[in-house]
Amino acid sequence: MADLASKLIQFEQRLRQAEDRVALRFIIVNEIQSVIDCECAYLATGYTQKFFAIMGVTNVAKVERTAPLIQALDQIVKHVLPVDSNMAIQTGETMTLSDSMVKEFRLPAFYAWIPLHQPGLEGKPEGGLLLTRQRAFTQTEIKLLDYIGGVITHSIAAIRGRTHKLYVPTMRKIQSIGKALALVVFLLGFLPVHLYSVAPAEVIPIKPYAVTAPLSGTIKKVHVTPNTHVVAGDLLYSFDDIEQRQALSVAQSDLQLAQAELGQAEKLGFVDAQARRELLRLQTAVQSAQAKVDLAKIRLDKTQVKAGFAATVLIDNPSELSGRPVQPGDLVMQLVDATSRQLEVRLAMNNIVPFTTGAEVSFYPDQSPLSGYSGVVKYTNITTEQFSDGSVGYRVTASLDGDVHHLAFGAQGTASIQGERSFLWYRVFRKLFIVLRQHFG
Repeated sequence: MADLASKLIQFEQRLRQAEDRVALRFIIVNEIQSVIDCECAYLATGYTQKFFAIMGVTNVAKVERTAPLIQALDQIVKHVLPVDSNMAIQTGETMTLSDSMVKEFRLPAFYAWIPLHQPGLEGKPEGGLLLTRQRAFTQTEIKLLDYIGGVITHSIAAIRGRTHKLYVPTMRKIQSIGKALALVVFLLGFLPVHLYSVAPAEVIPIKPYAVTAPLSGTIKKVHVTPNTHVVAGDLLYSFDDIEQRQALSVAQSDLQLAQAELGQAEKLGFVDAQARRELLRLQTAVQSAQAKVDLAKIRLDKTQVKAGFAATVLIDNPSELSGRPVQPGDLVMQLVDATSRQLEVRLAMNNIVPFTTGAEVSFYPDQSPLSGYSGVVKYTNITTEQFSDGSVGYRVTASLDGDVHHLAFGAQGTASIQGERSFLWYRVFRKLFIVLRQHFG
């Protein structure tokens, strides 16, 4: 008897030393065997009986909720076992479990159910402890279980009270911090900030020079590539020149013939009056043939299109130009100053904020989004147009300052245009206001 009392005291001490609910559950189901003979203990807890669940099992570190036995015991503690506050310890002899239920859930022959209730709250179920073994429980053991149930109930209540004492100050502190943060956010909402329009942008040249076709014909070869730097006299592209070369050859032959006739007439003119009369006509014929040769050379020279000044070549796809027939005035490529670049911003209608010429612009290219470039708005188109993505808006041209020579023409990115000042809350909720206005007027 003294030995049992000593074990019971040790069990109570272990319950009081539990740091949290998890530790307490583990002690209950694993150390209760030191004070009462049982094969296995199952601890069920929950807010009400219909929410009861097995939370602790002897010699099991973590309860597997999908295990068939656990699922079966969950149903038993929820719907079968009594939890009334005036209900005594229930054993296999007093529980109203049918033989079919015992067989279905594979319960052992002898078991005891100890209802647990919150102290001071009569009828408020806390859970229960189910003990199983192979022999019946004696009256002495049932009285002992009644005492153990009271000890466990008070231990659970103590853990809850300890948690509640920590929980209340923490919640009060959190609420105070939350109120302070709400006040700070409210005041920050009236902070004056700039509005910004963010839109896609592209690097374009300043005053590009259009290289057009000088004659009708077929482009034979393009001698430059996109963004190639050329100097005056560099060959850009050439035409198929067979026709021009043939015309020059014929003109040169006609010139040689006319020159030969003129030379013969000049020799005979000393003795032949008729030859002297033909000199003027033959001289005119030589001049006409020479003019045709000069014209043929000019036309042949035009088949070789060269750069007239130092510049950078802008061209889409050189391979697509080869073999293309063109007419005089057709655009073939562009030449631009290699050091001059500006920005074209495609500003959609639903993303416009009030801004003026000279407003600050920031540009972030897609290939290096962390590298920013600054500039200012130069001008904005006065009419809207539809962009390639289907949106409608304005084209805004802006300067690019600093070292921008390494930015390729046609480089895509994102531009941010600084608008007028407004409150921070308006900047945050501006798009929401636009959507609401569009839908509700």
